[in-house]
Amino acid sequence: PMAFRNCAVSKLILVRTSIDKSATPNLWMQPPTLPCAAVVSFDSTVTFGSISASNAENASATRSALAELQPGVPISRSSALTLMDCSDSELPLLLAAARAAKERFKPGVITYSRKVFLPLTNLCRDYCGYCTFRRNPGEPGAHTMTPEEVLEVVRAGEKVGCTEALFSLGDKPELDFPEMRDELHRLGYNSTLQYLEAMCALVSSSSAAKWK
Repeated sequence: PMAFRNCAVSKLILVRTSIDKSATPNLWMQPPTLPCAAVVSFDSTVTFGSISASNAENASATRSALAELQPGVPISRSSALTLMDCSDSELPLLLAAARAAKERFKPGVITYSRKVFLPLTNLCRDYCGYCTFRRNPGEPGAHTMTPEEVLEVVRAGEKVGCTEALFSLGDKPELDFPEMRDELHRLGYNSTLQYLEAMCALVSSSSAAKWK
């Protein structure tokens, strides 16, 4: 399971995914199932049911932070940090609050974007501490997509109704790495940005779908 916690003005969004496709073939058409540690009222209030004694102490900070949330009122920094740091035992409370907030604005609706992900190159001249995408030449997983690979992904996306292509790439890797300069020259380009522009045009011209 993976959790993403994001606190913003007037709303709290939390997504946790653990999908058994064989058990729920139409999962995208169903509302998410929540644990039973909290009871949700869709007027954006949350009442808490029984919690085991071992979890009660850990949940107190989360409960206090959730009690501060009010529709249309910005969440405080301290509450946001508390909710972001909640434990797995506290997560049902946060899920219930997120569900309540979501149902208040979009009851019964789950949205998603029909897109394909195109990591054009993960070589990058920057070394951002948070980034798990970038690679140096020769590292495991380092790769620059060819035009053929780009089209292969796009055509696979078309078959399942995708209409958006999301390119991801490192920052001007050719400035630091001769391997990237050689690869670009082999492909017929002088820079990564020039190659990106060409691949965007290729996707648009080689597809019957209206890609964004």
